[in-house]
Amino acid sequence: MGHGKTLLGLFLNKINNVFTTSQLLGVFKILSGGAALGTGSKKLLTIAKDMMNGFTGGLGVSVGIPSRLLNLVEAYQPAEFGDYPTTKDIAPSSIFMAIFFIFTLLHLGIFIKNFSLGHKFYISLGLTIYSLVRALGFLLRIVWSKDVTRITTGLVSMIFIVLPTAFLPGLNLILAQRYFTWRHPVHGSRKIFMTLMYLIYSVVIAVVVMTIIAACVQVNYFLNDHHFKMTKQVIQASSILILIYSLLAVILIGASYIVKPTKSDGEILTYQPYWIKSFGLTYFVPKGQAAKEARSVPSSKKHAIRVIHSSEYHYDTTHSEEVTETKTLKQNNSIIIIAISTLLVFIGDIFRCVSTFIDQYKYEQSWIFKPVVMYVMFGALETIVNLLYILGRIDLRFYKPD
Repeated sequence: MGHGKTLLGLFLNKINNVFTTSQLLGVFKILSGGAALGTGSKKLLTIAKDMMNGFTGGLGVSVGIPSRLLNLVEAYQPAEFGDYPTTKDIAPSSIFMAIFFIFTLLHLGIFIKNFSLGHKFYISLGLTIYSLVRALGFLLRIVWSKDVTRITTGLVSMIFIVLPTAFLPGLNLILAQRYFTWRHPVHGSRKIFMTLMYLIYSVVIAVVVMTIIAACVQVNYFLNDHHFKMTKQVIQASSILILIYSLLAVILIGASYIVKPTKSDGEILTYQPYWIKSFGLTYFVPKGQAAKEARSVPSSKKHAIRVIHSSEYHYDTTHSEEVTETKTLKQNNSIIIIAISTLLVFIGDIFRCVSTFIDQYKYEQSWIFKPVVMYVMFGALETIVNLLYILGRIDLRFYKPD
């Protein structure tokens, strides 16, 4: 037994002090069947654990993977936006986890309150899910920082950090689409326009799925250089599409003003939620008012195009007199909300997109991969976006009748 422990000690000493980095990397190559460095990290750690168990078999001792091997595996992982967390990430991750859990409760509270009043604004529910995913991403990052060998936890954390980068622009685009339809009820309600919007949403969903699959393949399987490059290209393509996608909201708002309303827009009948009397922070619509007003619309006007409310700019409506009497509701601030939120999200997406084209390992990574960059882009900037949504009462500004 003592002789076996002595041999084990000699072996661990060689790993930590004798073998060169190139020799250990050569062992990695052999164990992975010649796979590209940075792939199959989960399988590689499993093999390393099995090897250590093989060396200690019958000794009655438990020996973990030597720290040098762990550090080397981590050093040769592909550089990731936000980097691989350490104990230094616990504090900032905890702060943003708490912030986004608060946003989750606020968005959910607004949705429940509105729903109980018959005011159905499902974008608030979407923002609840987004905030929850973002909070869980930071929570899992805290868990991962305590043990780098928790590869599955780390993978889910990275996925949860990236998912909102596609989800949030999608919600922003829905707001912009409603604004466009208000300015151009004919074009905004055309089947070809609606089909195009649904197609864009579908493409983005496919892109997100594609990104998740590529990340999972990199971690769970040994890949040769060609297939490793393919997974990187998939992630690069998805980041470009998300970048373009995040700009569509501003493009749609710009098109609302560049493309002048037509005569048909002026003649079409619209249905506005004229019972909304304020966009104030503490204002909520009267209970059951939406359903009551819907019942009051005569059958001859049921075909009216549903649009958001404003007394500043409207066409013929189902309740023209009531809309005209609403003197104070304007949509100027709505443009500012969409523009600023889109810009902030776009900045974060630019940084992440650029990082996917920098082909580096962790040990040589550039400043763009530093955790502080990610915390600013996905934490601080998105905090501002959520405050704009809540304080700007998008649940009132961008509500259209059911």
